Amino acid sequence: MMIDDCREFLLELEKRDRLKKIDVPVDKDWEISCIARHAMKLPTKERSAILFENVRGFKYPVLINAFASHEMYAIGMESTIEGIHELWHSALQKPLEPELVNSASCKENVLLGDKVDLNIFPHIISTPKKDAGPYITAGCVVTKDPETGGRNVGIYRCMIKSKNKLGIHMAPANHGNIIYSKYEERDKPMEVAIVIGTPPTVTMAAVARVPFGVDELAVSGGLGKSPLKVVKCETVNLEVPANSEIVIEGEIPPKLKEPEGPFGEFFGYMGEEIMSPVVNVKGITYRNDPIYQVLLQQTSPNEGNILKDVAMEAILTWTFKIIGIPRVTGIHIGETSAGESVVVGIKKIYPGHVLAVAQACWAAYPLAFKQIIVVDGDCDIFDPADVEWRIATCVQPDRDIYIVPNFAGSALDPSIPKERQGQGSKVCIDATRKFKYPKVALPPKELLHKVKQQWGSYGLPEFS
Repeated sequence: MMIDDCREFLLELEKRDRLKKIDVPVDKDWEISCIARHAMKLPTKERSAILFENVRGFKYPVLINAFASHEMYAIGMESTIEGIHELWHSALQKPLEPELVNSASCKENVLLGDKVDLNIFPHIISTPKKDAGPYITAGCVVTKDPETGGRNVGIYRCMIKSKNKLGIHMAPANHGNIIYSKYEERDKPMEVAIVIGTPPTVTMAAVARVPFGVDELAVSGGLGKSPLKVVKCETVNLEVPANSEIVIEGEIPPKLKEPEGPFGEFFGYMGEEIMSPVVNVKGITYRNDPIYQVLLQQTSPNEGNILKDVAMEAILTWTFKIIGIPRVTGIHIGETSAGESVVVGIKKIYPGHVLAVAQACWAAYPLAFKQIIVVDGDCDIFDPADVEWRIATCVQPDRDIYIVPNFAGSALDPSIPKERQGQGSKVCIDATRKFKYPKVALPPKELLHKVKQQWGSYGLPEFS
């Protein structure tokens, strides 16, 4: 059975000493994000989710950094780090259709009409003194395609504009924006439900960039090995996870844009004020004493990037498998790379193997991976020093660096000038050995391991 809600996830994190509760009063407009930013600087094995139980001026707690490491991600899907990719492959191959139920904990409180008030919740300011205001950053945005009726779930930033209005930013290539454009063509409003504090697998699926037309709630069920329970909304024709903490229901009018932003984006730079659609909120439902979850953004490392990168690594391994690229030994998206740098290990077996890997990555994610580094299978792809050594000793720039101009790029990439927004370039660095090399100049592994076991006896500082 899957972890059924956000609260059960927190219990599992707490059992493994991966949850810290803070009961001293904190300010939502600067203190929460600053504490979370410092906490993300810790080594991954020391990171924890943080539950702020005493937010000044609000009754409800704030949860942040719930996905601060691969270990915590694995806990959310009741797996191990080693089992993440296999579980993702299974979920993509066999998504489980959600189970519709008649009653749900997310309906314990219902606000409709004039009673709607977004301001009862502690929406934080993620980048103090720089963001345009408080934002919803962990809202899983549910919509339906007007052509197919297919459901889509993605996470898009939502700016609090008033008690019953939001600004929502959906980049042109995002599935939510593709669906919204279909409503605009019909001159009809798009119904939307913004869900905060979901079962962890829902958040995982929402940020994963699964293929267009695939129902993320069905993928969530596949990740959790059990159909996700969903319930119909009060004011819109949509279904949402039944055990969610908060559900915001509304409509996005066609062809109406208002100023939204600036906001501190995952590239680590401030996104400018832009014209974005608005959400007119029609209803809010929530659990008793709801947990208000946020995703830390801004400069890497941040939990938003970790959530995205883990899923992208898994989906890339699935892509290699289904299109027949063999002998891939590992994939690692750099924690501080904003999804723009990936290292792939292979056991090279044919000419063009390296470029086939790069082309598969770009086919799966056209807007990501400005830089792909392909290394031999004996490289520790998680060790930047080992990867840098391969580049230094296996690469001749005129032979091994392939640049592809005029390629798709992220609209948020600050290195692309405004007049070329969304159009960048890519590079593949072939850091594999091209011929027989001398033996590596290191002591044998068994002797290094023996010294490491006896390290405490030498009186030297402990390893970090």
